[in-house]
Amino acid sequence: VRWINSMGVGTIIACLTTLRNRDGDIRFANLHHASAHYFHITKIESVVQIFASVEEAVASFGKAKQE
Repeated sequence: VRWINSMGVGTIIACLTTLRNRDGDIRFANLHHASAHYFHITKIESVVQIFASVEEAVASFGKAKQE
């Protein structure tokens, strides 16, 4: 995703809430600069995990189960 707006942020938060209520989670990987900036200014980065690569994001799910 090269660009995100407040509607996208709302959708992400709604999905995150649904997933966490069902013992799930969401990860983001390889964010485009503009999206990463928006995650930063809206502070979404404080409630979701962001990774440099898809491989790192996928591996983090296994680590979360071990904890």
